[in-house]
Amino acid sequence: MFTDIGFDTISIIHPFASAAADSHIGSLNDYSFQSGLGGGLYTLLISYLNPAQILTYIVPSALLPYTYILSMYISTMLAGIYGYRIGNIFTKNNMLCTIASILFAYSGYISLWGQQPLFGSAYSLMIVYTYYLLKCKFEDLREELKLLLSLCLISLTGYYFLYMAGIFSALYLLIYGLYKKEKARTIVRKLLHLLRAGLLTVLLCAFSLLPNLSIPLRRVQDPPISLLMSQ
Repeated sequence: MFTDIGFDTISIIHPFASAAADSHIGSLNDYSFQSGLGGGLYTLLISYLNPAQILTYIVPSALLPYTYILSMYISTMLAGIYGYRIGNIFTKNNMLCTIASILFAYSGYISLWGQQPLFGSAYSLMIVYTYYLLKCKFEDLREELKLLLSLCLISLTGYYFLYMAGIFSALYLLIYGLYKKEKARTIVRKLLHLLRAGLLTVLLCAFSLLPNLSIPLRRVQDPPISLLMSQ
């Protein structure tokens, strides 16, 4: 865990995960479940449902440092495996696919922010989603279900990752369709299928999206921190 630009794990993630872990054994007598300037802390627990982070919630607080290492390992492996698969879509050369795998797995982003379970898992899940987006022709229901599942996992990591994936997907389908000179009807059909997947994701993950979305909405109503400090 870094103490410079990547210090969020020490200052935010670890105290929160430690409190969540201790809640299983009832050792929260002196703990206030308020984050920031008063946001409810338990709404953040739902973001820990993604595979790479769930261990940081269910283990005792004494074991948390090991779960950060395991979470980063899972994220790195996912990025490497699906980075190889993405490379394999464009070329059958094993060497080039291996290079793509290494670049995805050991990028600068995951090397720094991967130590924070939230961003590390979001990065790897975005690569997984990108693979299924590249593979999906929006003609096979099984392919669309895989795309939907990967999109749901992203949404469980955070609502802002969901709309980032949505904007990226729409732009990709539009630009790729124009590049391949697809018919306008085909491009519109793919975009509508993507919209359907997005709406289904919002419905399936509403139990996570709505509580987490309420946090920034409440913060807008909070008084400026300078005013609080002057009091």
